[in-house]
Amino acid sequence: MGQSDDDVEKILREGTIRVLSVQWLCDRAPDYRIQRRQDLPEEAFKSASDAATVFKDGNFSHFNMVSYGWLKKDHPDPDGYHLATILQFFRKNIIFNSDASCLFWDFASLPHLGTNFTTEEYDVRLRGLHVMHKLYSSTKTRVLQLTSVPRDLSYRSYDDRGWCFFEATVSSAFKAPGLLLDLGLPKAQETLALADPWEFRDEISLTACSKRKPPMDPEDFSAELMKRSFTNGKSDCDTVGELYADFFRYAANTHSSLRLEWDANAGEGWGDREIMQLARALPAFTHCQNLSLGGHSFGDQGLVALSTSLPRLEQLISVGVSGRTFFKYTDSTTFGKEGLAALGMALPGCVSLTNLSLPQRLENTPEGNLFSEAWSALPARELVNDEGAVVLLGNDKFKADVLNYYCDRHLAEGQCGPIGGPQCKSCMRFQASARMTITLHKAQGQSLGITCDRKRNYLIIEYIHIGRSGLIEEWNSSHPHFQIHANDRIVAVNDARGDSSLLREELKQSSMLKMQIDRVQDLTNDDGATVALATDKVSLYELDGCLKYYCGKHLERKYWASCRYWQDGPNCRCGPDCGPQCKSCERRQAKETRHLSWD
Repeated sequence: MGQSDDDVEKILREGTIRVLSVQWLCDRAPDYRIQRRQDLPEEAFKSASDAATVFKDGNFSHFNMVSYGWLKKDHPDPDGYHLATILQFFRKNIIFNSDASCLFWDFASLPHLGTNFTTEEYDVRLRGLHVMHKLYSSTKTRVLQLTSVPRDLSYRSYDDRGWCFFEATVSSAFKAPGLLLDLGLPKAQETLALADPWEFRDEISLTACSKRKPPMDPEDFSAELMKRSFTNGKSDCDTVGELYADFFRYAANTHSSLRLEWDANAGEGWGDREIMQLARALPAFTHCQNLSLGGHSFGDQGLVALSTSLPRLEQLISVGVSGRTFFKYTDSTTFGKEGLAALGMALPGCVSLTNLSLPQRLENTPEGNLFSEAWSALPARELVNDEGAVVLLGNDKFKADVLNYYCDRHLAEGQCGPIGGPQCKSCMRFQASARMTITLHKAQGQSLGITCDRKRNYLIIEYIHIGRSGLIEEWNSSHPHFQIHANDRIVAVNDARGDSSLLREELKQSSMLKMQIDRVQDLTNDDGATVALATDKVSLYELDGCLKYYCGKHLERKYWASCRYWQDGPNCRCGPDCGPQCKSCERRQAKETRHLSWD
């Protein structure tokens, strides 16, 4: 769980933010009107521990957020207009609702002004406001937008309201389609009127699919915010601007993947204006490795703006700007010669880019062929030692479980390789710089400040949280030449190794942490196993050396008969010394180092 979700769980467990029980709300009489938190009975709420558990479990259909515009300054929904839509949605879902289902409604979930409003309640409200955006942006919550307003009154539209604009923008950033539903859309209103709950469940995620907003630079957001109105005037405008800046800083420093595909059920995707807004925000996402923009409708102007930002993302590995996605099979992009030319000129500056997807309509066109030539001219990404030789990861000849780096050169002391000889001095230095052991002393209550993904035998560092005084951030500040980065692997902690659960437990429990970290970002096959080039033992003699990708894992029984040297089947591994390539590594072998696709 990321630091943002940790913060939310803590606030929920403390009771700073309360959430309504959906079951309790559905049981209210027809004339019921939503009440202030201070005026609600305790049975209206989920307990603090239950609310935190529901959020932690991550079932988004159980944890719901309401985004709407207040209809009066002293009461958000005096006549029950919004409540009717919410109850219609949940009552239609009644056979699918869990007892765990809960709802965040600001008026009921945070203390609000009124009679006997205390200083303590004001402080609780302030703390809740400053974490509320993390609830709206979390992938563990579903946001229900109430964009319609009563027809007989001249209320401002949803998008003209500052708080609504803020909630819609942060909710759009990282949620998958289906987690942001606009219940005010005409087709969604028709679906809400369906009598069959099963038909309703199948249709609502399609007919209520909301239009996402692009992540914006705080300056762009403030400019847009000034066009909106607030019930409480400028003071709220300043508060919302500060909350968005806080959200943007956190998001930019922690997210390594931006999946911003468009769902065709929401209509036309982003045009040039939205892509230009995104392009101005992108340079702040310094850890971004994957950017997916499938299904949008932008043209040359948008792609030119995007091309100026991509070289500033030094860790960017994969970019998809194809018009098609899983949710949309027709290409609606309009960029062509001008946009591709700008992207081609930006390629040399994209130092880590290895995968790029472009619209199929441009393949075999003059501008597409020119771009393909520019792509093919890019140098391959290789690891080199301090003498300029390409280094490969291979099994040590005498220690099958030990992986070392070799350059395969024939030197005075012999061949540097797992088959022909020992490591050369340069590869030893490379290995020493790629792997390291650090010791950290953790005080009580102090955290490492990282989010890790558990693999079977090690932990992968996904994010390093900036500005939170974590031990890893402190290490990086004081050791600029031995910094730890996202995607590095924690392979041992104190005496724990070989089991990610043991590693994680050791990180939590121990105050002194002796950590072995592999800092090299290796290639992986489609099974997720680390692969590295090494000399095939048989081909070394038959074909004067043959470099192939291997992952070193123990293979299934069907591979045993093809083990060339180790006939005792259980020891058959995907590796140059003891067995054949696994199918996954064969597929990885067939891939180019850089991959350009036309989808």
